[in-house]
Amino acid sequence: MPGYASTLLRVGTGLAMVAGSLAALLFIHWLFVVVWLAGVGILALLARRFMAVLSAEQSSYEELAGRMVNAYADALTGRRTIRAAGTLDREIDRVTQPLPALAATTRTILRVMGRAAVVMASSDTGVLVATAAAGIWLLAGGDLTPGALLAAVRYAQMAYGNAMQVFDNGWFHIALLRSQAARLMELHGTPAMKHGASERPADGAYGDIEIDDVSVRGEAGDVLRGVNLRIPTGTTIALVGVSGVGKTTLATLVGRLHDPDSGTVRVDGTPLSEWSAGAVARRVAYAFESPALLGDTVRDAIRLGYDASDAEVEAAARRVEADAFIRRLPNGYDTSLDEAPMSGGERQRLGLARAALRDSPVLVLDDALSSLDVATAARVFAALGSLSEERTALVVAHRASTAASADAVAWLVGGVIRRVAPHAELWKDPAYRAAFMSADAENAVTAEAGDG
Repeated sequence: MPGYASTLLRVGTGLAMVAGSLAALLFIHWLFVVVWLAGVGILALLARRFMAVLSAEQSSYEELAGRMVNAYADALTGRRTIRAAGTLDREIDRVTQPLPALAATTRTILRVMGRAAVVMASSDTGVLVATAAAGIWLLAGGDLTPGALLAAVRYAQMAYGNAMQVFDNGWFHIALLRSQAARLMELHGTPAMKHGASERPADGAYGDIEIDDVSVRGEAGDVLRGVNLRIPTGTTIALVGVSGVGKTTLATLVGRLHDPDSGTVRVDGTPLSEWSAGAVARRVAYAFESPALLGDTVRDAIRLGYDASDAEVEAAARRVEADAFIRRLPNGYDTSLDEAPMSGGERQRLGLARAALRDSPVLVLDDALSSLDVATAARVFAALGSLSEERTALVVAHRASTAASADAVAWLVGGVIRRVAPHAELWKDPAYRAAFMSADAENAVTAEAGDG
């Protein structure tokens, strides 16, 4: 980290000055060095305790601050939905929920730093008094002259002042840097995802998906437990369940955006871990609820990572009903993304156009139709399904109409798949119908606010 370089430079300079002052004290009399080291040694032990507390509190502060920033960013993205739903007060409470703990942590940091400052200031007097007392004792014994005593006190003061600079610019500054470094090391310690070299299906299939005894653990427990699911080539499966049941987690496994903690995910008979990164990206296309639009222009955002002609880009946009609104932009497909304000539904259609352009054998829609009205969502879904008769689709569904359009539904309850059956059959179960009640209301608001 850049802060370490300047900190270490200041610490090194301070230590050099301390060493020079101690050398002068040693030349006058070795007892002064012993007295000085004893005093500063006690101070170092106290400083170490202060640093441990500061590091822990700083880590807590950064975690709480990060939660607030993430919550605020989420609320800012969904501000129209929040306004339409009349849930502003609830969102304010959610964003500011960590604030009391953050304030308490800040007070602790300031209190510890204040105590450290008092200890340092008072220890200055203590070290000088001890040095003077040792000098007077040596002076009384005839081992020291008055001039040497004054010089010893002055050198002791210089050594102590530079030592305080080391503590102030070194230990206490490093305490803050250590907390940041610890968070970086957490990420650095995460095992890197390893890819194989396979490029072709093992059995000649094209889009066949097997999820075998897959489990994923989260901080609060298992997100998925022993999930088994087979999706034959050309089949559309909707993932249905209440919020937090693991639908999105299961969807991320298919394109290896996340690896399971146990179990195996196979595409075309080959475990995903044996596929090359490029092969996975070519075979599995994603469309997300809030797609990231990257590149300079709208055309670049659709063509991201794929070598396609302008005609192919425009054809993909027409399939998902994005062409009309794109042509209304100042420069059409060549409009800069910075100059192309879009609603949530329009952004989603660009993400869908990106997925349609690839025409990959596997398509994953992670709530990618939520900002579209029901009629538009149905037409877009049908268009995506007609791109290729062999296309396999996995759809995270929050609307009953979306689930009804799928060939079958995988109903998740508590991190496991309760049943796999057609929507019409599952609809007879009141517990299954309940999974859509809150979601349908929420998506109705989202579509009204986002696709305007």
